[in-house]
Amino acid sequence: FLAREGFLAEPILGNGLGSYATVDPYLLYPHNLVLETAYELGLVGLVSLAFVLFFSFRNLVRFRAHAETRVLGAVTAFWLASSMVSLDLRNRLLWIPIALCLCLPAIYAPSRRPPRPESASEGHPSNYPLRAIQGRSASTGLGR
Repeated sequence: FLAREGFLAEPILGNGLGSYATVDPYLLYPHNLVLETAYELGLVGLVSLAFVLFFSFRNLVRFRAHAETRVLGAVTAFWLASSMVSLDLRNRLLWIPIALCLCLPAIYAPSRRPPRPESASEGHPSNYPLRAIQGRSASTGLGR
């Protein structure tokens, strides 16, 4: 009830991050991610949380063909469910899998490097400095 009353008192920006502990020092947080976000961060925090969760789960659906993504989805779902009954807003165990979910497009993005040549003599980048040194030594007389 305290989280709901605090949210109704400051609905737009909330009461401030970590402020729930000042209301009830025995109960440091409301043990519910949505209620804590509403109380401490208001509608701005709730909308931000909704966007983060939406894009996280959208990425999980987009990249579900990868086994690692399915495991990450299970871990994220577990910690999100736990945060609805136990954890507080600043719990790393929830935010690390969510951050990884947000990074999935970068992790599974196709490589933007040009294809490698068939043989090293066809212009492999590792040969460029060697060719320059060999050409320079022949023209300057070095290396004889």
